[in-house]
Amino acid sequence: MVSPKNFEPSSEGEVAALEAWEKLDRGHPWAFGTTYLNALRKGLPTRMFYQFVSEIQQDNSIKKPGAVFNEKVTSYLRTKV
Repeated sequence: MVSPKNFEPSSEGEVAALEAWEKLDRGHPWAFGTTYLNALRKGLPTRMFYQFVSEIQQDNSIKKPGAVFNEKVTSYLRTKV
């Protein structure tokens, strides 16, 4: 497990992943690696992290932001293949 508390980003993508985790899933440290860093490894562009965070934060009906983020990543990457 990658600990977000000790993680030192070395790229813009890693910064975006860490910021997305802080805004959406801060209470779930294990989600940092499995959701946000994983999205980066799969090829999610940096700008999409910020777009997805913004969309999720604007929808007050979302109860599980990490799950919604994962769905958005999967959908986005499916259209790019």
